[in-house]
Amino acid sequence: MIQVTRKTSISLCMIVRNEEKNIKKCLSSVRALVDEIVVVDTGSSDNTKEIAREFGAKIFSAAWEGDFAKARNISLEKATKDWILVLDADELISPKDHKKIVEFLSQTDAVGVALITRNYTPDSRAAGWKSVEGDEYAESQGWVGWYENFKIRLFRNNPKVKFSGKVHESVRDSLKSLGKIVALNVPVHHYGYFDKQSMASKGKVYEKLGAEKLNESNDWRACYELGRQCLHNGEVERALELFARATELNPNDFKSWFMLGSAYLLSNANDALDKAIEALNASLKINPNYNATYTNIGIAYAKQGKTKRAIEFFKKSISLNNKDANAYKNLGICYQSIGERGKAREAFERALELNPSLKGKIKLD
Repeated sequence: MIQVTRKTSISLCMIVRNEEKNIKKCLSSVRALVDEIVVVDTGSSDNTKEIAREFGAKIFSAAWEGDFAKARNISLEKATKDWILVLDADELISPKDHKKIVEFLSQTDAVGVALITRNYTPDSRAAGWKSVEGDEYAESQGWVGWYENFKIRLFRNNPKVKFSGKVHESVRDSLKSLGKIVALNVPVHHYGYFDKQSMASKGKVYEKLGAEKLNESNDWRACYELGRQCLHNGEVERALELFARATELNPNDFKSWFMLGSAYLLSNANDALDKAIEALNASLKINPNYNATYTNIGIAYAKQGKTKRAIEFFKKSISLNNKDANAYKNLGICYQSIGERGKAREAFERALELNPSLKGKIKLD
C-alpha cells in the first residue's frame, strides 16, 4: 500500500439500500484513502449495515422519501472531515490513485473536484464506449469496456454545499458561488450497469422522479436527464420531445443535440434519418471531437443507402477513438455491403478484438 503524508482529511459519504453484494468491495477500495465513513441507510433488509460496521462506518438510518438529494444531504450533515468524497456502493477507486488524490487535495484551491466515472458495460453501442484492451487498471480486467463522464465527487466540507435534484442529484449549483470546480484525471470504476435486473427496476423509478424534477425546475438539464431515461426505457417519442425541448432551452449543449439525433435513429417517422443527421451536425458544430457523433451520422447515412459517405464518418470516428468496437462493426457492415470483403473482414476482426461479446452478431466471410 502506498503511504502518503496527509495535509487534509476526507469523509466518505454514501447512501445505500440492500447493497450487501457490493459495499464490501467499495469500502475496501477506499479504506486507506478516507478518514471517516458515513453511511446513510434508507431501508436495507439485508446485511448492508453489518458489513459497513466492519469498516468502522458511522451508520445512520433515514426513511426513503423519493428524493436522492435529501438523503445525500443527511450524509453531508454527519461528515466531520475537510473534504467529502461521494461514492455509490457499486463503485470503486483504485488504491493506485490514492496518493494522487491526497496530494491534489492538499495543494488545490478549488472547492470541488470532478472525477471520471467509468461506466462498465459490454454494450459497445454506448456513446464514447472504449474497450478495456491495454488498460492499466486491474479494476477493468474481466470486463469488456466502458463509457465515461465527469461527476463532482470531491468537495470541501462546507454547510453551504448541498445536493439538489430528486434524481441525478448534484452539488454543482451550490458550489458555483463558493469557488472553482476542477477536473482530476482519476477514474471511479462503476459496475452497476451489468446488473440488468436492477437497472430495469430502477428505470421507472428514475423516470418518475425525473418527471417530478422537471416539473419543479423546467430547465434544460432536467429535460436532458429525463430524455435519456425515457430513451433507456424504450419511450422514443417522449425522449424526442424532451431532447428537442432541451436544445431550445440551451442550444449550446452538444450532448442534447447528440441525444436528439441519436433518438431520431430509433424513430419510425418518415423523415427521422434526415432529422437525425441535422441534429447530429448541430452537435458537431459545438463539439467536433466527440467520436460517437460521427458514428451515428454514419449509421444514418448507411440506413439511407449512402454507403461511401457512411464509411467516411466511421473512419473519422475511429480516428478519434480507436477502441470503439461499434464504429469498426458498422464500418465492416458498410464494406461488406459494397463487396469489399477484405476490408470488411479486417474491420470485423478488430471489432471482435475490442468487444468479444459481439461474437455471433458479426459474420466473417
